[in-house]
Order: sequence, then C-alpha cells, then structure tokens
Amino acid sequence: MIVKNEDELKGTKGDFIFKVYAEEEKQNLLLSVMCEMKSEQLNSHNKKKNSDHYKKLDDDRNKKNLDYALLVSELESDSNDSLIYRVNEYKDMFVIRPMYFISFLGVLETIALKYKDLKLNRLQQEIMFKEKQDILDEFEEFKNNLLDNALKHIDTKVNEINKSAETIKKEANKILEATELVINKHLNTVRNKINNFKIEKVLESQKN
Repeated sequence: MIVKNEDELKGTKGDFIFKVYAEEEKQNLLLSVMCEMKSEQLNSHNKKKNSDHYKKLDDDRNKKNLDYALLVSELESDSNDSLIYRVNEYKDMFVIRPMYFISFLGVLETIALKYKDLKLNRLQQEIMFKEKQDILDEFEEFKNNLLDNALKHIDTKVNEINKSAETIKKEANKILEATELVINKHLNTVRNKINNFKIEKVLESQKN
C-alpha cells in the first residue's frame, strides 16, 4: 500500500511511504519505503543535484524508522545517464527515474514477500540444517548481491545503448549532410541550366 506522509514537521517530510504487510489485517509489516519525488523545470537556472537531497531523505526515513529510502528524480537529466543506482553512502538508499518507480517498488515488494516466507514460516526442513538467523542472513546477502549486480548490469547496458545511439546519431548526421549536398548539387544544376538557357540556342536548333 502507498500512503501520503503527513509528518507535521514542515520541510522535513518525504512525499510518500510505501508499505507491504504480511496479511490484510496489517499486523506484520514486511517492508517500508520512504519515497521522495524531485522534478525540475528544463529552463531552471537553479540546478540541483540528486546528492543535495540524500541527507534529508535519510533523516526522513530514520524518523519514521523505515527500511528503504527512494529518491524518484528527474534531476541531472542532462549529465547523469543512470536510470537506477544505489547510494553507497547511505544504507538501502536508491535513486531512480520516474518511469521505473513502480517497477522498482514491485522488486522491493517481491523481496519483502520472500523475506516473509523465510521469517514467518517455520521452514522445518531448512532449520534442520541451519539456524533460522543464518538463513535470514544468507537471504539478506543474496538480496543485496542480486540488486547490486542487476543495477550494475542495467548501467552497463544503458551505457552501451547510449554509445550505440551516439554512433547512430553521428552516422545519421553524415547521411543528412550527404543528402543535403546531393539535393543542393542537383538544385544548383537545375538553376545553372535555367540560367544558361538561351533563346538563341533554341532558334539555332530549330533551324537545324
């Protein structure tokens, strides 16, 4: 569920809190995320960086005792190609572009529901071989590695796509320039032929 954050401390609140419960009665909270939305006018002269908002977002998250902090941001669109990335300076904090916000919440929800299976269920077979806390710790490490590897893969692929797009753009520009030269050349040829048209030549040809 997503709830509007109604913290009364003016200027120190996130925009939304996303929560996942183990059951409809909302007795066991599995996941909580502080979501802060940041946008910027394209012609704005007061450009902000994503990093300008990290500390406040972390403070908001800690005041509410929430698990994750998510900065949904349109900032640095002209200088930062990363679509989703972890903020290493702060625990479980991520920056994400708006178009991937819901999908990423879905990933966190899936993690929370799997954690529920590990934490709330008895796991009789596994507990025969491992202590319950060991299993939870192992899943925590698995989750972090999976997220980090996925984000690294996304970043690598996006960079490759951007490089390909830049190459295509350069080639397209060359094609446009070549096309323009061809068009201009033929148009100039037409103009020259028109300018060189002489009535005397027509009369001469008719005599022959």
